[in-house]
Amino acid sequence: MVARIRLARWGQSHSPFYGVTVHHHQRARDHKPIDTVGTYNPIPDAQGRKHLELNVERIKYWMGCGAQTTRRVAWLLSKANLLPPLPQ
Repeated sequence: MVARIRLARWGQSHSPFYGVTVHHHQRARDHKPIDTVGTYNPIPDAQGRKHLELNVERIKYWMGCGAQTTRRVAWLLSKANLLPPLPQ
């Protein structure tokens, strides 16, 4: 089974909020995930910070099982120092 770590949109209209989820590679973005490993809020708060919460143990587990990441999730994981920076 090929698993992919990707973002699933959870928020309302004009207010995006994403779950960092593990899916089978052929499933739709909003299909029921195998596992949820974090959340990402791209809307800055009052201090200008975007919030990213990750379950590092589960991400390392899925990466060890051979899960692939989408480009945006790889960028988020590099910001959290879990992956090397992406080439420009």
